[in-house]
Amino acid sequence: MAKKEVTKGVWILTSEINEYNQEGAYFEAVFKEKPSATKLIDSLDDEEDAKTLLKVVMNLLENGGGRLNDEHTWYNLEFVEFSD
Repeated sequence: MAKKEVTKGVWILTSEINEYNQEGAYFEAVFKEKPSATKLIDSLDDEEDAKTLLKVVMNLLENGGGRLNDEHTWYNLEFVEFSD
């Protein structure tokens, strides 16, 4: 039986604001393990309604990205691997 290799890294949550001046990516949170929906909701300290927030969180977990009501603000969840 092959030994399972453990990948070391963290999950990074960022947001990007797409406006005229292209503000770039902002750090939101870091997680040791892939975050649950509850942890993501807690990290997205936003006053969006719960239904919209849940849609974004599910999109982050399933696809790695999404946005809240504001079509100019996108959220991205990415695994960053550590090198030895």
